[in-house]
Amino acid sequence: MNAEPAPLLSVRNLVKTFPLQHPFLWRPGVDLRAVDDVSFDIERGHTMGLVGESGSGKSTIGRAVTMLVPPTSGSIRFEGAEITGLTTAKLRPVRRRFQMVFQDPYASLNPRMRVGGFVAEPLVIHGLMPGPGEREEYVADLFRKVGLDPAFAKRYPHQFSGGQQQRICIARAIALKPSLIIADEPISALDVSIQAQVVNLLQDLQEELDLTYLFISHDLNMVRHICHRVAVIYRGRIVELAPTRELYENPLHPYTRVLLSAISVPDPLVERTRQHLLMDPTLDYGEPDSRLTEVSTGHWLAAARCAVDHTN
Repeated sequence: MNAEPAPLLSVRNLVKTFPLQHPFLWRPGVDLRAVDDVSFDIERGHTMGLVGESGSGKSTIGRAVTMLVPPTSGSIRFEGAEITGLTTAKLRPVRRRFQMVFQDPYASLNPRMRVGGFVAEPLVIHGLMPGPGEREEYVADLFRKVGLDPAFAKRYPHQFSGGQQQRICIARAIALKPSLIIADEPISALDVSIQAQVVNLLQDLQEELDLTYLFISHDLNMVRHICHRVAVIYRGRIVELAPTRELYENPLHPYTRVLLSAISVPDPLVERTRQHLLMDPTLDYGEPDSRLTEVSTGHWLAAARCAVDHTN
């Protein structure tokens, strides 16, 4: 019997705290626990979604996975190797294998640098393709991959639309041929008409380059379209984790039900009559005992008693 392949990314008991200074400087501050005991796996070639309200810790999880924000404790295994605790020198070659696409494409670009140089910069930093002619040819090929004219490489960021800027950022993200891309709200700053184009591009690149995504988003419809599994985050904790279809058709946690009830239906008659669930201020959606329990195959739930007590 063949053993199942190890996941590309395995996160166990991830914790990230930020120290907060008390307004009165002579008093001791407190620690804000932004990520609290988070565990999940992502299989190679799959897309996992992280959803939750603003401030729930989704982006902090993404930054911790890429070590942009070093975790306070926990384990992160990437391609079978532990990466927490690595020195900067040892982490540098590993960084080539995972990249990040941020929410605001214009803020990600250097306004003083031509976009061709911006896309080629990772190659220079890692000492790849030292010849400028070879780099230019490679960058031109990257521009074609993301649906841009290679002649655009000589332009500056302000000469592009938001959708084109995000395509440039995606080109930079795939320049080092990573296996994992963390996409942190990659379409939320774009026009609705452009969002689908960028998502289709991400899916095409995933198939062509064998990419794995951690997709962070508020857009629950888009998450349903692109993701294989979804984790629901509440106050830094995963309260429900399941395959996408299972989660959307059979949400068990009350917080998940509240989120899904907020999805708009493109039919005004249905939208007027359907029930929208509201957050219950008397209910603690993130109980202290929030360990995940597998309630059915691949469907994990935290605070199962809370879900059972509020089935209506």
